[in-house]
Amino acid sequence: HASDRLILLSLIPALGNTSAPAPDHVRYVGSLFSKAHTVVSDEERALLEALARTPRPRVFVSLGTTYGSTLAPQCIEALSGFAGTVVASGSPAVRVDSRCIEAPFFADVDAVLRACDAVVTVCGGKTVMDVLAHGLPIVGLPRQGEQKEIAMALQEQGAAILPCLRKWDADAFVSAVETTCADDGYRRAAARLQAEVASSGGAAQAVEEVLRATAAH
Repeated sequence: HASDRLILLSLIPALGNTSAPAPDHVRYVGSLFSKAHTVVSDEERALLEALARTPRPRVFVSLGTTYGSTLAPQCIEALSGFAGTVVASGSPAVRVDSRCIEAPFFADVDAVLRACDAVVTVCGGKTVMDVLAHGLPIVGLPRQGEQKEIAMALQEQGAAILPCLRKWDADAFVSAVETTCADDGYRRAAARLQAEVASSGGAAQAVEEVLRATAAH
């Protein structure tokens, strides 16, 4: 903020840790990761088709490579009695049944998000922005630093539940998943943040706006 040059921030203001208004040269642009054309394998295409046939609500367990191998199995086991469908990435192998779809990863994460009703995540910045771009509520299981800050901001905005901040509690976790899927208030809160993500316009647009303003002066 001390610079008079363009600063691009990947989180929208609602998830920031300050209430001070940003200077005009600061732009919040959502995820800074570019999304190249997604190449989907035949195997993944079959998984997405199977997902479309599963019962709702659907929850996507997306915990990344660091926590996927340890925390994801706990989540999946806890959700064994879930009335809807569990979709999980980070599994060592592909598994498909009528209420659970697991895969090592999904190339087309957007397709999975479009098909789901809530997301379980450790609340890393990129994942949160991708989830909010689809207007989905979050069950947050943050593990460190900025993940906890983002998770708390999401909870304050009404778009997330954080059931296990101190220790793992399977019952509290399942209750949080069921609530985010059933209570439309969480989806409405996520939709408000979705609108903020959409209005950011992206990094290229922000740079062009600042260049035009500079040229005008």
